[in-house]
Amino acid sequence: MFGVYPPPYGGISIHLKRLLPYLEEARIKYVLYNTGPTKIDRPNVVNIGRSPLKLCKVLFKGQHKILHFHTEILWVRLIAIMASKLYGYKVIFTGHGERTVNNLFNKNIAFRVTLKWIIKQARLFIATNSYIKDNLIKFGIPEFKVVNVPAFIPPLHSSADVIPPEVADFVKTHTPILMANGKLALMYGKDAYGMNLMLDLMTNLRKVFPKIGLVVFFGDGFSETTNPIFINTVGRAQSPPLSEHILYYQGKGEFYPALKICDVFLRPTTTDGDANSIREALWTGTPVVASDAVPRPDGCVLFHTEFLDGFQNAVLEVLKNIDKYKDGIKKPESGNPALDIVNIYNNILKKKRWNAQL
Repeated sequence: MFGVYPPPYGGISIHLKRLLPYLEEARIKYVLYNTGPTKIDRPNVVNIGRSPLKLCKVLFKGQHKILHFHTEILWVRLIAIMASKLYGYKVIFTGHGERTVNNLFNKNIAFRVTLKWIIKQARLFIATNSYIKDNLIKFGIPEFKVVNVPAFIPPLHSSADVIPPEVADFVKTHTPILMANGKLALMYGKDAYGMNLMLDLMTNLRKVFPKIGLVVFFGDGFSETTNPIFINTVGRAQSPPLSEHILYYQGKGEFYPALKICDVFLRPTTTDGDANSIREALWTGTPVVASDAVPRPDGCVLFHTEFLDGFQNAVLEVLKNIDKYKDGIKKPESGNPALDIVNIYNNILKKKRWNAQL
């Protein structure tokens, strides 16, 4: 497998962290090639970072049966397919966001043709939501090569997964509590995680709820503060009056424990995949207000992407009827995406199906 192991803590890295125990219990021999910036000291994890040379050394050794990529970088996918032609690898791509679909609209015809060819050469493409799956099929990817498997894997409880003291202290002095996660990032020229939209929301809601608080978890810190848009964002959040109501938390660790002391989780993204954080919030019984940028799980209260009025009205509706919305959250669907992935591997390896005991 190729992807990021935490830290930083994000959707893909948490997905991989939680998948590994299931592979171990199923006795599937694996190596996770960590493409993240942090060097990890863990069995079966090899740190290669973003080095093309290290990646090629792995791919052209011919030592694995399955290559599973959690990246949407075109040249990485292309090299993987080239290596598979030489060594007979079975290649799997997982699309955690809309980037693959959006790239199929690329104005560069050669780029589009190359991407489509690459996906067709893979053994399987795992789409984390129905939007990705449906659009890949519309673009001519054979239906039998695309499967929808959500990215959210329920956490295995650990004593290390605790509410950060800084967050707990903030929550004690504020009510109601809103939470969100993400980073300062532009995607297709837009504020991908809706950071500025949340500041506009808090500017208005503090007049209705004088002690309201918003905690935003940053998995990898302020990664784009050189961008004027986000320099202004950070300045607004850390200056009165909003600084009294907003905590930007940049610590390390799992996000889900804090959701248990949160009233509403916010996901005002302008693009997305199958957001782990949304499913974690619903899993903990926390109401979710999310943009309609992509299909969302049942139980989310939606607003039209980038529209402040709709966002604010949705949050107010949930806060004023919090018990109704908490009671209305459906229990998570039966099944576990980790088992689906293990059984995909077993199918390719021609092993019998497996049920986890974790």
